[in-house]
Amino acid sequence: MKLVDFAHQEGFVFKLAFENGETTQADLSELLKPHIDMIQLDTARIDKDWGCLEFNDGMVDIEPKTLYRYAKLLMLSEPIVLSEKGMRQVLDLLENPPEPTEALKQLMNS
Repeated sequence: MKLVDFAHQEGFVFKLAFENGETTQADLSELLKPHIDMIQLDTARIDKDWGCLEFNDGMVDIEPKTLYRYAKLLMLSEPIVLSEKGMRQVLDLLENPPEPTEALKQLMNS
C-alpha cells in the first residue's frame, strides 16, 4: 500500500492519498514530533520507490503501511462531522434506499 499523494494542511496534519484510491486527513504529530520540528514539515516528500512519506531528504520516513494503518485508526477514534449537505444525503439514503444489485439479491436468497 503506497502513498501516492499528500498535502500538508497545518501543524502536523496531512491529507494523504493511497494507491487504493482512499484519501484521509490525519494528525501525524505522534509519529513525527519525536523526530522532526514544525519547521522541517516543509521538507515532506514521497519516496517514489517505496511510497513512504519522508522528511529531511529521507533522514526520517514513515513506512506506507504504518502510515495507512495509523490514519485508519485515527478515523475510527474521531467523530464524523457531516456538512448540512452530507447530512441531507445520508437522510435521503435512509428514507429512499437504493435497490439491491442482482449479486446482492442472489446472496440474500442463498
